[in-house]
Amino acid sequence: MPTKVKFVEYGEQAKVKIVSYGEDMQVIPVQYGEQMKVKSVDYGEDFKVKIVQDTSPCFITTACVEARGLPDNCPELNTVRAFRDNYVRALPNGEEILCEYYEVAPQIVAGINGADNRQQVYLNLYEDLISAVELIRQGKDNEVFRNYLRILSELKQRYL
Repeated sequence: MPTKVKFVEYGEQAKVKIVSYGEDMQVIPVQYGEQMKVKSVDYGEDFKVKIVQDTSPCFITTACVEARGLPDNCPELNTVRAFRDNYVRALPNGEEILCEYYEVAPQIVAGINGADNRQQVYLNLYEDLISAVELIRQGKDNEVFRNYLRILSELKQRYL
């Protein structure tokens, strides 16, 4: 069940899923989907948190930023994020799929970063991203999702 929090640093309300408790809580904002490390600063019905750092490297973002030198808010990433938020999240098991991604993505990024051919791997992922963006624009969401599952499976086998 998502919990409503106030992000102190950004001054905005968001719903989050708490994925681990402790002095440093791990949360996944439902609206944005990025996993973040937060410090709780005020408990209550709507507790406030301070974002400490993003703890979930995304191999799709890394492919764009590292391999192509694009900004984090480039059109390609914005298109894929909208697909994530509007299509994947709406699937019956969408939240579970996204949670798995945020769990394995940092490990995949670490594995790719340790590879001798890391730049080529990120370039290949970027090409996959460009194909996905084109399919999204054509309204072929099911095909995009099938491709995503295939790519994720291949990356998990190779880097985990």
